[in-house]
Amino acid sequence: NIGMEAMEDKGTWLVKGMKDRAYNRDREQGNPTPFKQVNRWFNSGGLGWGNLICFMSEQKRFKTGALINTAIGYLKMRKRVLFIDFENGETAITTRTEQSVMDTDQATILSSSLDRRMMKLFRRYARLKSELVIKRMVAYRDSKATIQAFIQKLKQEDGLIFDIVIVDYADLAASTTGVTDDTKRISDVYVD
Repeated sequence: NIGMEAMEDKGTWLVKGMKDRAYNRDREQGNPTPFKQVNRWFNSGGLGWGNLICFMSEQKRFKTGALINTAIGYLKMRKRVLFIDFENGETAITTRTEQSVMDTDQATILSSSLDRRMMKLFRRYARLKSELVIKRMVAYRDSKATIQAFIQKLKQEDGLIFDIVIVDYADLAASTTGVTDDTKRISDVYVD
């Protein structure tokens, strides 16, 4: 079979290697984001596996809100999403997510007046096999290894395999190498 050998040893053969490329096309497609405009930026119609998107801005500029809305967008796309939070806490992120889903304010969510409507909506997401798991991690203590262990635990105990992982304020994560200097630690967090 000259197709794969040619691609590995002698470059990509357009004609002879077509058969092998045709069976591997699904690996080259992008994963669409919830934002059509962003998907148009990429030739593949979305991001490839393992890509990293960073929302960067000054403090109190709605970065967490943008991440919550991104998670909800993926939920609507039938994805299983893990939302890791290093700053706000599970209750705060859950409440803000419910606010966004129901398009209302915090007082209305906390009053329980929309609980029946929310349960009905979440049953629909359950039928679509969508899920959003929100997990609080401890700043400067938990690292990528902690997140991976949590993902493995949910996979083994619940059979849950995530399509998307969103990390809010990854700058607060610990380094897996044990570095404590902020510049090196933050660099390690993003390189890990």
